[in-house]
Amino acid sequence: MFGIGIQKPRRAGIFHGHTKLVTSVAFSPDGKSIASCSTDKTVRVWDARYTFRNELLCGHTESVYSVSYSPLGNMLVSGSRDCTIRLWNPHSGRQMGGPLRGHSDYVYSAVFSPRANIVASGSDDKTIQLWDVKCGAPIGDKLRGHSGRIYSVAFSPTGTHIVSGSLDRTLRVWDAECGTTIVGPLEGCNCGVYTVSFSLDGSQIVSGSSDGVLRLWDVRSGSMISQSYKGHTDLIRSAAFSPNGKWLASGSWDKTVRVWDVRTGCLVVEPFEGHSNRVTSVAFSPSGTHIISGSNDATVIKWRLNCEDLDTDDNMSLDRGIGVLFAHEYENLSPGPTLHLAYGDLFKGEMQDGTEIAIKVWHQSSNTGLKSMKRVLQQIHRWSKLWHPNVHELMGATEFHGQLGMVSLWMEHGDLRSYIRRNPQLDRYPWCIQVAAGVSYLHKNDIVHSNITTLNVLVSPNGTAKLTCSGSSIIPEDLGAHTIGSRYMVEVGDNIRWTAPEILLERLARNKSSDVYALGMTILEILTGDVPYQQCQKGHHVEMALLEGALPTRPMVQLRDDERGNRMWTLLVSCWNRNQAARPSAAEVIESLSTAASVSIMEWE
Repeated sequence: MFGIGIQKPRRAGIFHGHTKLVTSVAFSPDGKSIASCSTDKTVRVWDARYTFRNELLCGHTESVYSVSYSPLGNMLVSGSRDCTIRLWNPHSGRQMGGPLRGHSDYVYSAVFSPRANIVASGSDDKTIQLWDVKCGAPIGDKLRGHSGRIYSVAFSPTGTHIVSGSLDRTLRVWDAECGTTIVGPLEGCNCGVYTVSFSLDGSQIVSGSSDGVLRLWDVRSGSMISQSYKGHTDLIRSAAFSPNGKWLASGSWDKTVRVWDVRTGCLVVEPFEGHSNRVTSVAFSPSGTHIISGSNDATVIKWRLNCEDLDTDDNMSLDRGIGVLFAHEYENLSPGPTLHLAYGDLFKGEMQDGTEIAIKVWHQSSNTGLKSMKRVLQQIHRWSKLWHPNVHELMGATEFHGQLGMVSLWMEHGDLRSYIRRNPQLDRYPWCIQVAAGVSYLHKNDIVHSNITTLNVLVSPNGTAKLTCSGSSIIPEDLGAHTIGSRYMVEVGDNIRWTAPEILLERLARNKSSDVYALGMTILEILTGDVPYQQCQKGHHVEMALLEGALPTRPMVQLRDDERGNRMWTLLVSCWNRNQAARPSAAEVIESLSTAASVSIMEWE
């Protein structure tokens, strides 16, 4: 069978908008939205799919330290340095009722009970207060016992207990109805406790401390479980259990997020290193496939966990292979193919959360064997683990009318060729650099694209070039290639114009060097808006030109006889060198493009 084990994480999006430190993040119960709060005195609600869409919630007069969703996702609660708790409608962005007042100092934590009828808050005034959500009034007296500020509170899954973590180096478990300590104070940390959370069954508590160690506690006995989780090098500010209870995520001032196996205490994924400052908050998505993190660098990052490690097994079924890879539920499919491709058809659909998706259906032949199909699935799996701003995210695979379908986000702007023709005024050089950056990233991950053209570059909603996988990027040559006479064709149609001569004429294997050849042709197309070898009307005319060693005609309008134009033409000619070893790498292409365009390379790496 396919083995399952979390691999290297990848960023699925960076949310910019807060102007100061992000202090807390939360996923909505349906996974469609993300809430964050900041020392800029605001709460923001983001569309989890698009990093540029957010709703601003204003009302607090000081830094906001905590934000949480209600179990149904129809309310948000926030706690602030202004000593108040506020309830919000996340859909309208409006405050629900007045501020809840009662604490005499900063509110560091505020959470809903499982029934959403109560809010618990922890404060710098060393107390916990329960609040009636319906009427906005405090319930009973404050819960007292801690001798230091309370940084974190959490309800048990049943709502009968509350756990709190304090700077006094202890945890306490409280009876939510009586307001008395029933377990604790739990001691064992020689430093302040900054985060606490119940396990899904309520039998265990995780705590994170300023010594950089996660600890598990048995609720019934109040004793520390011998297993501890060590790896962070600074204070742990946030910890959360995954929805299936198997993993723990932690965020630390060492600028990393780590994911742990609850059972073994081992890391199950490489540390997430993307923030430039302290990580203050982490949360799992309801599906467990993503983690969000907030940081003092004023950003929220969405990370994707890859939980599949594909190893072949001759007895594995295709359904099993696809099921392990990713099982996407889709609906509202287009009645027929939106586009016919060389290797299949493209359908448009929606996932159950409303996300628009594209399903590329590969028409495999009747003699396609199981081993071949597994090779395809392994390639899809490799692509699904990639993340780069200029590589289109492959979400996985699905079974579609008995055929293999590759699932990705739908790009309404379409391909780069059409986009340029609709927007002829575009500055072309940034697009060239973005495409080259995508190719360079693939090559760094030992992936050969095999079919680089502007038709295989999509344009995202925010105007970014996304190199997408084509049929030949996924399908092995012996399954997806076509042999015509003695010449080796990668795909049918006009793609001969981008095909390296050693592939077309000598039947050599596709490699990074042939990608660079195609990249050069694609850059030429981006600059001119015309396909390469514009002077050749038919494909066989291109073949003849290649046999004769002819290059595309230099476009003197776009590449003038000046320093910039000559430098660009020299670069393109080097990409088309008949000697593969003499061609530049994709990274070197980026460097040359950046010099010509006077753009910093760091912007594209």
